[in-house]
Amino acid sequence: MDLTDAIKNSIPVSLFKFKPAEEIFSDVKKCGAKIVIKDDLPECILLSPAEYVKIMEELDYLRQEKLISDDRLSSDTLLDELDLSDEDLNMLD
Repeated sequence: MDLTDAIKNSIPVSLFKFKPAEEIFSDVKKCGAKIVIKDDLPECILLSPAEYVKIMEELDYLRQEKLISDDRLSSDTLLDELDLSDEDLNMLD
């Protein structure tokens, strides 16, 4: 999200006093997120359930990729420390 999108997708917290929450939530569902501004500072971000699920799934995927990458790194490090190559390991199979 660039600065223009952030500005377009921000709402003042006082809007909750004047606009029905259902309208605000409908806007959130349409755009995926709204930044709530209080005292000229971002206070929180409203996310649609779909956007939240999407973010959590991406985070889970990245965590799994990191674990796999860390495992590969530790395997490569171990092979280096033992002065073994992948060919040496294949010979063991």
